[in-house]
Amino acid sequence: MLPTVSMPYPNFTTLATGLRSLPSHGHILSTGREITRLTRKPIGPKVEIRDTPQPKPGPKQVVIKVIVSGSNPKDWKVPKYIPGEPLNQGDDIAGYVHEVGSDVFEFKPGDRVAAFHEMLKPYGSYGEYAIAEQHATFHIPAATSFEGM
Repeated sequence: MLPTVSMPYPNFTTLATGLRSLPSHGHILSTGREITRLTRKPIGPKVEIRDTPQPKPGPKQVVIKVIVSGSNPKDWKVPKYIPGEPLNQGDDIAGYVHEVGSDVFEFKPGDRVAAFHEMLKPYGSYGEYAIAEQHATFHIPAATSFEGM
């Protein structure tokens, strides 16, 4: 049996054989004198660039010209665990208002905004333009960078 070594990695599992499983970092095998990284094949979705029509807002929606898009674990988990038609996942958006729906009263084209895109719906933040509901959108002060959101 191989001895284990105390490692400063959070969230790992030490098995009786000394094999440590690190989420997304491969495995570390401890022999007592050296540590060898065992790599594994990359996992996750494949990226596909597609041309899609520019979105049109619904009555209470805002179309945002995306400047910054956030990425979350669910953005790679959904395509892996819910197969189907490719979906533009990004849900965290910062950018400029491009167009507003007929019932939108708080925003106008050119406003600096950040928003949350409704999960599992088309036109997320991984495109040039994204759709967000008016109630999930807010103004960004001029002194705040898009990246700071």
